[in-house]
Amino acid sequence: MSNTKRILALILCAALFLSNVMISTPGVSAATVDSYISSCTAYPANLAVKTTVKSTMMSYPCSATTESGSTATHIIPAGTILNVSALYKNTAGEYWYKVDRYGTVAYINGADTTLVEHLTGDVTAEDMLCPGSLYDGQTFPIGGIVSSTVNKLGKITASMYWGVDLTIDPVISASDTATNNTYNLTGSTIDYNMNFGSLDTGVYTYTVSAQCISYYVDDNGELAESVKDLIVERHRCVITDYTNPNDINGWGVDVSVWNGYIDWSQARHDLDFAILRSSFEETTDNRFIEYATNCDKYGIPFGIYVYSYAENVAEAEAEARYAVSLVKNYEMMQLPIFFDAEDAVLAALSKSELQAVTQAFIDVVRESGYEAGIYTGISWFNYYYNTPQFHSVAKWLVQIDGFYGGYTNSYNGGVHFWQYNWEGVCSGITGDLDVNYCYDLLPGQTNDTTYRSKCSAYDSHLLVNTNSSVTMMKYPCNSSTNSTSTTVKNVAAGTDLVVTALYKNTAGEYWYQVDGGYIPANKATVKEFLYDDVGMYNPDMADNLSSGGVYYIRGWVTSQHNALKNINANVYSGENIQGTPVLTGSDAAVKNEYSLYLSDVDAGLSFGNLSNGYYTYEVSADVENYYINSNGVLSCEEETVVVYTQPFTVGGATHSHSNISTPAVAATCTSEGMSAST
Repeated sequence: MSNTKRILALILCAALFLSNVMISTPGVSAATVDSYISSCTAYPANLAVKTTVKSTMMSYPCSATTESGSTATHIIPAGTILNVSALYKNTAGEYWYKVDRYGTVAYINGADTTLVEHLTGDVTAEDMLCPGSLYDGQTFPIGGIVSSTVNKLGKITASMYWGVDLTIDPVISASDTATNNTYNLTGSTIDYNMNFGSLDTGVYTYTVSAQCISYYVDDNGELAESVKDLIVERHRCVITDYTNPNDINGWGVDVSVWNGYIDWSQARHDLDFAILRSSFEETTDNRFIEYATNCDKYGIPFGIYVYSYAENVAEAEAEARYAVSLVKNYEMMQLPIFFDAEDAVLAALSKSELQAVTQAFIDVVRESGYEAGIYTGISWFNYYYNTPQFHSVAKWLVQIDGFYGGYTNSYNGGVHFWQYNWEGVCSGITGDLDVNYCYDLLPGQTNDTTYRSKCSAYDSHLLVNTNSSVTMMKYPCNSSTNSTSTTVKNVAAGTDLVVTALYKNTAGEYWYQVDGGYIPANKATVKEFLYDDVGMYNPDMADNLSSGGVYYIRGWVTSQHNALKNINANVYSGENIQGTPVLTGSDAAVKNEYSLYLSDVDAGLSFGNLSNGYYTYEVSADVENYYINSNGVLSCEEETVVVYTQPFTVGGATHSHSNISTPAVAATCTSEGMSAST
């Protein structure tokens, strides 16, 4: 044999050695397996685990010595990643994981594995009804169904946070414990206790979170519990008072091709924001690309509106998808996508038809990761849209000041943007101009008026231990730095605390935010970097794809305390997700929530190029977690957190296994090639 052939043989040998040894077994009736499982203690478990030794997967959650009906199905090498959907303690007191290997259900001894990640991809939040724009004193009936198929649901919590900072204590909050794996918010204890009418005017963030509980076998072989607090809904809410509106947070224009050439280098000095017409039906406004490019160039936050002619749900969805496709590559596209409801085509629809058309548009926009809104007149809104589902979106209302006394005397409802004049003036723009006020927070704005707003904030989620006794303060500073910061309590040395944010104050000091207040970061040592706030919900990935077909992935990746840096999706051939992916998509996350639908991550996955066969789909998040190191220096721990994995096939491919009648023997490598395994 030539050296070249020997090298090729060794490479082939190594590749085959790392692949799984597949075994087929005589058919085992489900009734027999179920009968044995009924004698076991079951625990909810949605996990990714990795084998630490070469392991045999069995048809029952036990070895053949425990139950003779249990036979081998696979032999897999150390380092194999497995998806776990249940955990059983069998009659021998052993813990066994249930896994699904491309349609083949099998069991593996938990002692042969180590935990990689607690997964939350089985958790869904559907038909969510959230407050979006309310008037001062208005109540709101929240709704929606939070459910799970594998994880156990624990506490469900709805909260309203002042502004956009989710690390501080909420202004109002209500919780309830799920008694099964579905919790309906409509008419619930949580709904009853969320007193929106008690809130002052201003900008809030509404969230719904769910405790996701899974059990696993720790490295000592003992049963352990993992709890993730997963945010399954976050929604901006603006509360205004129609007799005395909020402070105006910004002034801007809405423009289209009819405004002609704009000197954005001049306009930027007057503008806090702009709203651009992106399209009508599925046709791009002739000036949109020019306008959007200049907004990016000059740092002007913008949103878009679609002048709709949709007569049915399908046309509305198409208009929304087209608009989303236009804005993907603009960094300053940071305001809502508005459905422009004013044309005679829409007026010819019935109320129910227009509501269905509008909701279809909103659903596509939201699923694509953008905030949705409605632009219309006050009379239209009051007639067509005065229901909770449309009070949950961003409202941009037109009421020309002077025609009917202005917004403050004619609309008893919350509003994000008010178009108050059609004859406005702005530098760099000629002719009459639509001008608007913004009552929402624009990017970079905060309604936090405390000392904390003067500090630099960093995403941080840690378990720390105090290395000396320390005084916890109300704000991230001592009273000598700011007199509003008073003592909360004294904390003894050796106390464990969970950090939810890190601040650098005006004196250049770093302070950790913990439950109840703030402590100097140099008074604590990091024990553990926490990632239990990073997860995924509402995923959608088919078990089998048609050969050559187009497929859109779905799902939301979310984090509350860690910073999402990049979102990644990979497709691997077969089961080896530690190899090189055959498809990959990645995108930078600009906030701590990312929708995969119609995203740049999705665009990188050309499923139609895959050959028939079986594959593994994986979603992960690169996250940043800031801390102060032992030298007192700001540092960042970066971690890739796997949030979802799923095997799938293309073209209906199935596994084939080799029959065995004797115990399996691993193949061995020689310079001549690989010996046969049995």
